Amino acid sequence: MQTLIDALSKDGVDKEKLLDEATKEFRARETKQLEHLSQVLAILTPEQRMELKKLLPNKIKNRPLHN
Repeated sequence: MQTLIDALSKDGVDKEKLLDEATKEFRARETKQLEHLSQVLAILTPEQRMELKKLLPNKIKNRPLHN
């Protein structure tokens, strides 16, 4: 929210500033998720990894959108 407030001015909204911040936040979130997945994969057996590989597409497909 602070980013939106900072991007507002008397001339409107600094879209570039908002896009840059959103990109940074997206990358940070994705990096954290990839680190977590890497940790999970490290403790799974090869068979469990293959089972996870089968389950992930359905989980991703049915994942709710976060706004």
